[in-house]
Parts: sequence; C-alpha cells; structure tokens
Amino acid sequence: MDSVINKRNGVVLVLIIALLLPLIVQNQYVLHVITLAFIWAISIYGYNMNVGYTGSLSLAHVGFFAIGAYTLGLLTVKAGWDFWLAFAAALVLPALIGWLIGLVHHQRKRSRLRHGFCCHGQREKGSRRGDVFSRRS
Repeated sequence: MDSVINKRNGVVLVLIIALLLPLIVQNQYVLHVITLAFIWAISIYGYNMNVGYTGSLSLAHVGFFAIGAYTLGLLTVKAGWDFWLAFAAALVLPALIGWLIGLVHHQRKRSRLRHGFCCHGQREKGSRRGDVFSRRS
C-alpha cells in the first residue's frame, strides 16, 4: 500500500511541476527543451510498458508516435491548420491506422503478427527458465 501511495504522490508531483513550469521558467529555450523531455518521456514509458511487461521487442508504438508527430507538423506548417485542430487529428490518425492494422490481422485465421503479440513474451520467459515453452516439438 505504501508503494501505491508513493507512486501516486510522485505522479501528482510531476503533474504539478509540469503545470507550474511555464510560470517559473522565463527562458523559452529552456522551456522548449524541458517540454521535449516530457514528450519523449511519454514515448519511453510506452516502450517500457511494452518490453517490460510482455518481454517482446516491438517498435510499432514508435512508428505510431512518428505518424502522429509528422501529421501534426504537416498540418500546422504546410496546411496552416490551427494547432489544437491539428493536434486532435494527430491523435486520431495513428489510432485509426493502428485499429485498421489490428482489424486486418485479427480477421486472418493464422496471423503470425497476432501469434507474436500474444505469445512471444511468454515464450521468451519460458526459454530462460527451461519451461514448457522452450521445448521444441
């Protein structure tokens, strides 16, 4: 229970710092670097969840992160969209592409991608311990 309280307090502290940072830091360059660090931290935590919990090495979330970033950049710079409208589109487009890819692979009867997502982490953990998953048939 203490670890949950500490984690929750840590998250609240980071959110308070992130909200107060623009009021405290007056240098725009420093604020820009800190903002980029927070953005990359979000991507790193997603990678940590994927590799840490499942044990599978998948860089798909990095690709979707790049699709969203590229969409936001193109829509704001080239198309002249408002930032918040382009931001919403940059959230929706990678989600839509991921959903379509998942739908296609879910419809296939013997999808290797689906098998890899479901079983790769357990197979790797088993091979380290010498369990059933590591035996060859």
